[in-house]
Amino acid sequence: MVDIHQVLARKKTYILDTNVLIHDPESVYHFQEHEVVIPFEALEELDRLKKRFDQIGHNARHVIRNLGDLIDKEGEAGEPALRERGALRIGSPVRMYEPHADGTMVVPAERDCVIDNKIISLALLYKQRYNGNTVFVSKDINARIKARTLGIQTEDYKSDKVDVSRIYSGHTSLTVSKEIIDELHSRGEIPAGDMADGQSLLENQCLLLTGSDGSSSL
Repeated sequence: MVDIHQVLARKKTYILDTNVLIHDPESVYHFQEHEVVIPFEALEELDRLKKRFDQIGHNARHVIRNLGDLIDKEGEAGEPALRERGALRIGSPVRMYEPHADGTMVVPAERDCVIDNKIISLALLYKQRYNGNTVFVSKDINARIKARTLGIQTEDYKSDKVDVSRIYSGHTSLTVSKEIIDELHSRGEIPAGDMADGQSLLENQCLLLTGSDGSSSL
């Protein structure tokens, strides 16, 4: 029998830095069944970056469209569902405080509040109040170092690494009858539809045909 408490304990909360979203606009979909939190401050940065006319601006607009579509599906009050039963949440803005000379806590000027620090503070808040298994994900090694000093798990975003085995190689092979190879040798060409799986071939693809009698044709 499945212990629901153990299942919940295994679930992680991933706090995504803005640079992760810009690096991979589809990143919110890459955390399986876990919870993904987009900091409010990241949305503000995306809103600023979307005005750019380069790849960064393009990716920022892509992220905003993705988030808008997810929120529209579930309604503004709900938690949009991701693939593999994951959940998306927008993190509330974090108000930072600094000690004043008289011992009271004051809100520093907005220009003095580094965005990275606010996002890291959100990760710390989630770790302390909601899920001890909270992970701060950032492409910025300095931001990860600061988070680590606060006892927050950190990760570089690496799910965009290419699986070499899935790269299109440009060539493939098919097993065919001896008659197909004989026809190819005599005519110089044959319709792809005459071969099993021939419809899956791509234009200009290099093809090795192997006959049942051991004959072959490239």
